[in-house]
Amino acid sequence: EYERAGEYYARALAVDSATRLHFSNLAIALENQEKFDSAAMILERFEARFPNNPEVGIGWIYLAVMQKDYVATEELGRALIAAQRGPVYWEATAYEWMANLDAMRGRMASANERWQRALELNAGRGLRGQYLLRTARRAITESQLLGDAAGGRQVLDNALARFPLETLSPLDRPYGQLAMAYAALNDGAHARTLVEEYENTPEADHSKLTELWKHGALGIANLNDGRLDEALAQFRLFDRGNGCNTCAIPWMARTFDEAGQADSARVLFEQFAETPSSSVWYDAAHLAHSYLRLAELYEEDGDPGKAAHYLQLFVDLLSGADPEFQPRVEAARADLARLGVGGD
Repeated sequence: EYERAGEYYARALAVDSATRLHFSNLAIALENQEKFDSAAMILERFEARFPNNPEVGIGWIYLAVMQKDYVATEELGRALIAAQRGPVYWEATAYEWMANLDAMRGRMASANERWQRALELNAGRGLRGQYLLRTARRAITESQLLGDAAGGRQVLDNALARFPLETLSPLDRPYGQLAMAYAALNDGAHARTLVEEYENTPEADHSKLTELWKHGALGIANLNDGRLDEALAQFRLFDRGNGCNTCAIPWMARTFDEAGQADSARVLFEQFAETPSSSVWYDAAHLAHSYLRLAELYEEDGDPGKAAHYLQLFVDLLSGADPEFQPRVEAARADLARLGVGGD
């Protein structure tokens, strides 16, 4: 309920401008309503009030990425990395952010370098839970973009060999994200084992938001096993109350697609593709696929204009991608030409 949230944050800011959360959360509420000019005005006030707060840089990045301005996002991300060298939390966050932005645009070589930098920053400070969480997010993205399940499982196995879960405080164990990653890598048995261990560890983080991720893991495991009704039920639980607007939607779209329900799949892929989102940690795994699948579904439905629209978005997203992605880009350009659109 972003309109109501925005109203309350604006009232909070009017009576207390000494709390940075009122600025940053008001800007996010406005961005989710696509009121980007108003959000920019709040960020300008935020920067003037707290010029050295790293959340200002994050705020500008969110504004750019939610408008899908990835060139500006890259520039802002580089600036954040340069400004935050030393504070390990923010430097690692910036590197992971930029890694996922690279991956979303098919620039995997650069993504791998930045992921590794974020992970080593965490390892160097003993932040083992963050190390495992970031490895899990990386594995989900790589599995969807590269289709290398075996390689992804090896990355996860190596991370858990380095930092076994039992050596972490239960509150620091990212059970849900690790389970989701193993499920995405077609290891549903391991995913279910982690969910069971989580449920049997009362000292783990069982807060409402953390509990959601086990549903995401079970949804993916059921999807891969062909239990589509069970998958959808879990994804709906994953989506309910999730502050990430786009984490569950592409998985639901894939499930309807697998079930042969093209209309429902198209609606959900489009909802994902058109929703303003700053969750590049998870969007990176799905955006290119969603654009391409929407193009196919609209062409099948007899709407070449919409098909061309999403093909062009696919080309724009991956035009600077690494060589292994370029055959897909060239194929999309050929489809654009066939539909009577240039594809430049």
